[in-house]
Amino acid sequence: MQTKEALEWRLLHLRKAKLRQAKGTSYILAAFSMSTMTELQVDIDTDIPIWLFTLFAVNTVTLVAVHIFSLVISTCLMPSMQAVTEEYEPPLPGVDKICSVPDFSPHNRLRKFVNLSVTLSNVVGLFLFLFEVVLLAWVKFWDHARSACWAGSMVMAPALVLFLVFCWHFNRVLGECAYQVRDKEIREMQTELSVAAEDTSPPGKVNFAFADETVSYKP
Repeated sequence: MQTKEALEWRLLHLRKAKLRQAKGTSYILAAFSMSTMTELQVDIDTDIPIWLFTLFAVNTVTLVAVHIFSLVISTCLMPSMQAVTEEYEPPLPGVDKICSVPDFSPHNRLRKFVNLSVTLSNVVGLFLFLFEVVLLAWVKFWDHARSACWAGSMVMAPALVLFLVFCWHFNRVLGECAYQVRDKEIREMQTELSVAAEDTSPPGKVNFAFADETVSYKP
């Protein structure tokens, strides 16, 4: 069974990896969205309705803002977590026992921000990005081929639904897995405590263990 200290370090590395992944995703998608808006060219005498331009602008700005906010959280938390890992991660020189994670490590006190950064980058940000692709197809091909706009929307609609279903199913499976792991750890701790209690029984007391009950005899 893993010790409490080892589990704390594993949790620190897990949250640090989540922030690193969210940082990379947000950086790429925010840069792509900015380049899409700046490089989009529309004719002056276009027939594109104003509401479509407005929807495209709002979605693009929201997409960039979401990923920038996730990027800011990751950028602020990653250095502190990396410093704790490099300075206190076992094995330390001359120390055989694994030490606990320092209390000032931000991965526990600011875990809500870690989850917020991952959610914004991997759920909200990716959903807005897929919707951005649909809007871009409408803005780009409105004056040329309406059938291309509808075809792109019909292809992307199942992808959006599958994306939402996958996020829901993944979170459900992850929660069940975490519950099973914690339940197994609790059972192992109870077993070790029972064994330790039997080993520290008073001298001169003999325990006779049977299938259904335990009979104690003290001379």
